Amino acid sequence: MSLIKSIIKQSFIGVVCKFISILILFTVTPLLLSSLGVEGYALWVTYYSIVGWGVLLDFGIGSVLINQLNKNDFNKSSYVLASLILYTLIFFSVSLVLICFFLDQSALFVFLLFIALSPLLSVPEKVFISSAKSYFVDFIQLVVTIIFLGSFFLLAQQDVFSLIVCFVVTSIIVRLFPLFYLLRGGFEINYKELFVIAKKLMFLGKDFFFLQIGAVLILSLERVVIFNYYSADDTAMYDVVSKCFMLILVFNNIFSRGVWGALANKEQNEGNLELFSWLIKISCYSFALFFSFSLVVPFFIDKWVGITVSLSLSLILAFWSYLHSLFVLACNLMNGLELHRTQTVFFIVGVFFKALLIYILTLNIITLNAYIFFSSIILLPYILYVFRFMRA
Repeated sequence: MSLIKSIIKQSFIGVVCKFISILILFTVTPLLLSSLGVEGYALWVTYYSIVGWGVLLDFGIGSVLINQLNKNDFNKSSYVLASLILYTLIFFSVSLVLICFFLDQSALFVFLLFIALSPLLSVPEKVFISSAKSYFVDFIQLVVTIIFLGSFFLLAQQDVFSLIVCFVVTSIIVRLFPLFYLLRGGFEINYKELFVIAKKLMFLGKDFFFLQIGAVLILSLERVVIFNYYSADDTAMYDVVSKCFMLILVFNNIFSRGVWGALANKEQNEGNLELFSWLIKISCYSFALFFSFSLVVPFFIDKWVGITVSLSLSLILAFWSYLHSLFVLACNLMNGLELHRTQTVFFIVGVFFKALLIYILTLNIITLNAYIFFSSIILLPYILYVFRFMRA
């Protein structure tokens, strides 16, 4: 199968699964509000929003694993086993810390324990991505969504803790199936080889790990500053408009992940030149999509939550979201080609200027729109670098 056809297949199935998941969550939101109450629902949303932090606990190993599985077909099982051992050690280490500090907070403890377990359960997902079958990741998430929400509404007692338990138990059980599938054939254990591979994964993964940590910290700081130094109206507008564009970005992430998986898979029989030309066309079409969407967003938000949003904010956030989507695509493209180290220099410089912008934001020297615009410009150097690399 050609690279382009593989990406289209992965993206289409993944988008369909994700769309169904979002539709289900959108449909049941009123029911969850009724069952949990406003405070309970807010608590659940807060817990659920930190699931993504589990990616930090993989220490970048998962990202490296995708490429290494295709480079080492002859001992692929050794790489899988080494990553499972590393994640098991990480899980028990984190669990000891959680027992010491969070055992008395039952809901939070259960949720954090699951996040610590997430990297171990996600190993099959890395195998699927490396095999150009990334849509399995979204299919697994869809199955989890259907089962955990269904089981929650069947319970006699419907509270936040019950919802968290349903989510955690369902996620673990469903994601154990592909893990058992990987382990079904058994492994020939060579301890010396496993030790060497484990060291290799940790060494290669450190760049990804520090990039992940830095990105989460700087984005968290940005949100705190906006909430604390700008008016409630600005904060509310920023939040709801961001959520609208986040929907497109989620689908873009699925597409970008498919690009990484297709490039990492060495069985593809098509060169990269045609793929690069195709991606440039896709980028042009997506610009039209973001621009058109920005014109509709203010009207939609006004009807949805009754908040009046300025067209200028919608346009500037569309510009940021568009460049962010290109940046994610560029990163995944280079990850698939095993050129992710090129991101490090741009990232360090970008973090410096982002931190400077956040500091200026605290002084109220620039408007929120100006801050978003300059934050967008920070992403341009790496995008242009990858563009030139594609044309070379």
